[in-house]
Amino acid sequence: MVTRGRLLVVVAAAGAIVAIALLVVLARSGEATPPDGARAVRPTVRADLQPRTHRFGEPVRATLQVLLPSAALEVETVVATAGRGAGLGRGATGPVGAFDPYEVVGSPTRAVERIGDLTVVRYTLMLRCLGDECLADGDSKQFEFPNPTFIWSVEAPPGRRFADRLLDQRRAAGAWPTLTVARGIPADDLGETGWRSALAELPKAGANVSPGTLAAGMLGAAGLLVAGAAALFGLVAQRELRRRDAALVRAELPPPPLEQALRLVESLNGRGDERERRVALETLAAELRRADRPMLADDAERLAWAERDPDHDAMTALATEARAATQEGGS
Repeated sequence: MVTRGRLLVVVAAAGAIVAIALLVVLARSGEATPPDGARAVRPTVRADLQPRTHRFGEPVRATLQVLLPSAALEVETVVATAGRGAGLGRGATGPVGAFDPYEVVGSPTRAVERIGDLTVVRYTLMLRCLGDECLADGDSKQFEFPNPTFIWSVEAPPGRRFADRLLDQRRAAGAWPTLTVARGIPADDLGETGWRSALAELPKAGANVSPGTLAAGMLGAAGLLVAGAAALFGLVAQRELRRRDAALVRAELPPPPLEQALRLVESLNGRGDERERRVALETLAAELRRADRPMLADDAERLAWAERDPDHDAMTALATEARAATQEGGS
């Protein structure tokens, strides 16, 4: 049987338990609230394509970014998947199959920017399609790509006994806009191109000079060129003939008297009889006087009228000295 005193004790105990639970909840909520209201900012993913309408073969810039609270964020763990699980982390060469039939040109670029208590992680890619599947069937053709997703990690709460990174992972998804390939120039861009065209009949071809007159003039000019070339060849040939004739004339002319006398002395030196050598020396003496070489002329006369037969060495020395003197005088 429950007495009134026991009932009061049970009610008091239950009230105490409720009060303790409320205090615990309030304490935990106060500790979990980050400063400056950063918890109020939800992760936001933005995906953009520029231009969203383009012509075949033109590159398209794809921008994928996420806005995250900086509190407890491990920036190096932020990884983007452009769709179908294709990662865009550091060192990635591009999402394989994420933008079919478009291909990623080059490597994606990754940028991290801190704005107060927020962090922006941005990826930039260049897309291009040169295949037949990107040709518009009609005026245009549209493409839609799989939704991109960001995955990142935050610091584990204090007091956790077991390390499990999956418990601290977060993710946020976005959506790519529709991409349109236009067969021709979009109407909005037509006014900026400055291209104009018109159908008109071209004028008939005309000529200021008749073909017959032009042909006659060209033939006359060709004849003048040939005549000029022939005249030039004739002048060159005539000059060459004159040079050869002059060389032949110089070769046929007899040498000067002094040279003849020297050759006679040199040819009779050591040969012939005494009388011929004396006559050759006297002839050389006479030519040396005519050449204004009196001293050499005296030496030749003394050698010619010496008592003894002219010596071989003496005649050689005289001829050598006379030839040297003659060459010096001629030069």
